[in-house]
Amino acid sequence: MNFQLSLQEASPNVVFCGGEIFTKSDLLGTGGFGAVFRMWSARGTTIAAKTVLTTSLTQQEINVMGVLHHPHLVGFLGYEVSACRRFCTLLMECEGPDLFYAVKRMTAEDKQIVFRQMMDAVGFMHSKSIAHCDLKTENVLMRNPRHIKICDFGGARIVQIDCFGVEMPQYTVTGTVKYNSPIKSLSQATRVTKDDVWALGIMLFEMFTNKFPWKEAVATRDDDFAKWTIGFEPDDFGFLPDTVAHVVRNALTVDEDARPSVNQLNWLPYCSGPLPPPQPVPVYAAPTTVYYMVPPPVFILPSPTFTPMAAVYATPTKYA
Repeated sequence: MNFQLSLQEASPNVVFCGGEIFTKSDLLGTGGFGAVFRMWSARGTTIAAKTVLTTSLTQQEINVMGVLHHPHLVGFLGYEVSACRRFCTLLMECEGPDLFYAVKRMTAEDKQIVFRQMMDAVGFMHSKSIAHCDLKTENVLMRNPRHIKICDFGGARIVQIDCFGVEMPQYTVTGTVKYNSPIKSLSQATRVTKDDVWALGIMLFEMFTNKFPWKEAVATRDDDFAKWTIGFEPDDFGFLPDTVAHVVRNALTVDEDARPSVNQLNWLPYCSGPLPPPQPVPVYAAPTTVYYMVPPPVFILPSPTFTPMAAVYATPTKYA
């Protein structure tokens, strides 16, 4: 509790970003990742400010977000380091509610559009040799019912490739138990892009059933998963349309080597074909979140134990 309170107190009351002054408003969420506040400008523009402890992982998150410019990834606007240099505040786009809460109001068509946007965004990340490593419905924000943005890149990892161009396993400490792949659930090294595919399969199952197929992907600790490993499907599979069930079965392939990549999943009927354009008018996000951002001031950490962060900002983009 004291740690969370210190993060909330360390969150700046005022920041300067894109030529506007933003004032701290309501608390959006807290956790091991830090504290996130909504901030408003006098013009009614909103941004999200995420305050975390300054560590090497903070630098990694900033550098990762700085190269991920995609319509379905939350945009990075800049960062600010506290005077004591112990805390860092990341400034990001502020979107609507997360998919965990919004999915109950979505039609089957909405779900297909949203899932394919998630596939598109994760595929883009993998093309940049970056894996998210903590995909879950709480990390998918709804700009409107048919336009999502994936957030929280604090656990993202650079994909390791050997001299033959094959992805190498690596250890990760981030993730959520119900979304973790079988190997990751055993705290062993995994191919992180295949972990993302597994999580996408769990999310798609959750979107159509409002349940999880099992609590943990460890056969010795979960009977439902043990049955899955020998070919028995959970009862809730009966609620999935055939094309959806086909995607889930492929994404939840237990053998990591046999599990398809995001690009391979895109060949399945449910995931193929052009995406409908996103709705132009936000429904969940506040209508005042349309803005034109320019790079905010650059803040560098002059610490001998912390490599200076690259000044990375997204190309100014008008979001609608």
